[in-house]
Amino acid sequence: MATDPTGLHPGSDEDTAVDPGLLTRVAELVGVLGSDDPEAAAAAEAELAGIGPLAYDRLLFALTDLRQGADACNRIGTALGRIGDQRLGDPDAGGPFVDVGAGSFVMGAAPLEPEAATHALPQHEVEVPSFAIGRYPVTNKAFAMFVDEGAYEQEDLWLPEGWRWRTAGDVTAPHYWRNAARRPNHPVVGVCWHEAQAYCRWLTRRMTASGALRPGELVRLPTEAEWEKAARGGRFLDRRRSRPNPMPQRRFPWGDAFFPNLCNTAEGGIGGTTPVGMYPAGASPYNLDDVTGNVLEWCNSRPTPYPYHTSDGREFLEGGRAPRVVRGGAWPLNGDSGRCAYRNWNRPDFRGGMVGLRVIRGHTLD
Repeated sequence: MATDPTGLHPGSDEDTAVDPGLLTRVAELVGVLGSDDPEAAAAAEAELAGIGPLAYDRLLFALTDLRQGADACNRIGTALGRIGDQRLGDPDAGGPFVDVGAGSFVMGAAPLEPEAATHALPQHEVEVPSFAIGRYPVTNKAFAMFVDEGAYEQEDLWLPEGWRWRTAGDVTAPHYWRNAARRPNHPVVGVCWHEAQAYCRWLTRRMTASGALRPGELVRLPTEAEWEKAARGGRFLDRRRSRPNPMPQRRFPWGDAFFPNLCNTAEGGIGGTTPVGMYPAGASPYNLDDVTGNVLEWCNSRPTPYPYHTSDGREFLEGGRAPRVVRGGAWPLNGDSGRCAYRNWNRPDFRGGMVGLRVIRGHTLD
């Protein structure tokens, strides 16, 4: 059930049970959080943390209320992460996933699309089996469990080339990790493809132990076909093929036109990552958040020319320093990078401050 700005469920018995003065105080404190006064914001955050669920609901509403400005939403959402962002779900279940049904979709840029690069052509139909994909990019909070459980020291979690890279550099955490604890619900950045692969193996083991995976499933990086289908939508948007995609060739997850208030890209001027899910109106047809902007996301795939085929070697895990695809645009890049068809790639040891990951729950690619 949706909540109103006061944090109460409309029409519930709680409407008359909560002190109106407390409601007013919560609203005041949230407003202080959105200001640019660090000391006052810190005091407001501490007071809100002590108030509990009422404060949480009001913070969640304010996180996505972009009428107050993206900077204010960013500050409020970041504080929500420290107080306890319940949207992130059970860590033993890998956080919230959304289902993407089997079927075909349109992959690549349209020939007359102004920004279309040759490596995103030709546009073609691709058949993709069903899978589930993380609603959000992997957050600092989720990746902190991987770090804290000593996964950087567990060789069995790493591909051979990744383990050589880790040990050669004595890597024990992502790049830019120092301030991650202050932003638990922001996407993790500074992780290379090797680290992303190890995280997937670690999460597979954890979710298997908790019973969150079905028989034969594992956690892995998406292929770029899976990523693009999740961003653009298939020919049909449900398993029964009863809901056709009204825009199967859409340029952005929400439609054909770019709107800077629907994502965290350079046009918004924030200058860094934002809490996941801050732009719900920019979600994909499957209700994935942050598909455009915030961070580029590693895919399993090599940037082999189109048309796309899983059987042509592009999804092989082996390959040393072979580049790997990143998708989705990022906070310092312009909106063009957030198109569904946009392709870019980097070395598997690249650890940029605008690169993170999103995982899928599915079957092996053998």
